[in-house]
Amino acid sequence: MGNEEVFKLMKLSGFTNNMSDDKVALNEVHFYGLSSQSNVYGLTYITYPDGNKKALVASVRGKIVSIEYQTEKGIALTPTAKEVHFTYIPGDAEIVSIDVYNRLPPGKGLVAGISFIKDAGNNPTKFLNIYSAWEPGTEYNLDNIAGKYFSLFSSAVDHRVFIHFRLYQDGVWERVFLLSGSDKQVHIFREDKCLSLKFSEVHEDNFFPEFQDLPSNVLWIDVKHIMNNRRLTAIGCENGYARIALVDTKNNSGTYGQVSISRINCDGYNEILLGTYGQQLLIYKSLKEEMNIETKDNKDEVQDCLSLISSDSKEGKYKLVFERMFLDPVLAMQYIDITHDGLKELMVVSLKGVHVFQHNLQKAAEKCKKKLEELHSSRQKDTG
Repeated sequence: MGNEEVFKLMKLSGFTNNMSDDKVALNEVHFYGLSSQSNVYGLTYITYPDGNKKALVASVRGKIVSIEYQTEKGIALTPTAKEVHFTYIPGDAEIVSIDVYNRLPPGKGLVAGISFIKDAGNNPTKFLNIYSAWEPGTEYNLDNIAGKYFSLFSSAVDHRVFIHFRLYQDGVWERVFLLSGSDKQVHIFREDKCLSLKFSEVHEDNFFPEFQDLPSNVLWIDVKHIMNNRRLTAIGCENGYARIALVDTKNNSGTYGQVSISRINCDGYNEILLGTYGQQLLIYKSLKEEMNIETKDNKDEVQDCLSLISSDSKEGKYKLVFERMFLDPVLAMQYIDITHDGLKELMVVSLKGVHVFQHNLQKAAEKCKKKLEELHSSRQKDTG
């Protein structure tokens, strides 16, 4: 049985979410050099209708590269990197952030957003370009999408963190872009469903109560949608202030407390992944796995999360399970199945390139075999 068949069985059995023992076994399998440095907002990825994924990496000096893995002769996985030429990103532009989302049904297709600064020296102007394609058959063609854009100009907002967000409005779900600025505000951009490729900023604060009355400029936002139509939002600000909010997405009411949190889910439980300017990648594992907010079925998710992340590391609440040094600072990370084999890879953007880490395949195969043996034994007991 080959690795591809093994990982497909693992995915069907739900085993790929439980791949970690005490130590995380990751091997760097590929590296892609960039023409100029990237930044902490320069990595995003595309999910296609068939489940395949492609990463987009933006370098500061205007170039955007797509990275994907293709199967040759049904066996070998070959990494490919190609520059994507997005329309109207001037040669003197400095890309600040990039993000991509899939329209929610009944709509379809990809929507990409790129914020950049033109003439960054003496007289900088800020732009947000939004790209998409409406012609049938081209909604997921990245080269076609890159040529169809809508540009928004802002003279007041210094664009920073840029993400897409699910929003419940007028009885339906939709996706919007969120863009933070130097005015201590998070700006919301919604698509006009009646006009092709038309976006506009909305100022209705009741959409996102967690962004009101922030004391400083927002540098990071992370969102987790949880049960009972609620979302958990973590916000980090320039002055060190952090906020976590639990919001009812049906009526947009919420409460928040102050925390500092960053996590990656590689074994079905909460883990903390840290990429540092000290050129390190660190992964910490919580010893209190039962506090996982994704699977906990009660109304105390926020309190549990607050108590978990505020635990004193000296008491052994967390342990280091992976450590890696780089030649340059770590800027951004994504944990996605970019090789389409059912087992996720970790993509890390450092100052000068993109690193791809893969789980140890031998250990993965051994764990899969053990899990299949356990399933077989359990079925024999049930039928016996």
